[in-house]
Amino acid sequence: MTGARQALLGRQAIESLNIVRKIDAIGFTKDYKERFPNLFKGLGKLDGPDYKIKLKSDAMPYALNTPRRVSAPLLTKVKEELARIMEKG
Repeated sequence: MTGARQALLGRQAIESLNIVRKIDAIGFTKDYKERFPNLFKGLGKLDGPDYKIKLKSDAMPYALNTPRRVSAPLLTKVKEELARIMEKG
């Protein structure tokens, strides 16, 4: 089969048949912070005792992919934000 495929049903038909529902139609997006307050406390912090990771003495760090480069116009803003995050701990 070549060329563009055409959908059998449009969005209006899909929604009227309840095949797919929007998230806001089920009332989730409006109060998610109130319903799940523990998910939104702090940024990247874990509550509880300090964690320790034990490594073998010959362990070598590696990356599965290369870090994404920051474009030149955004570089100063990114550095400022990283410094701000580091100050907060």
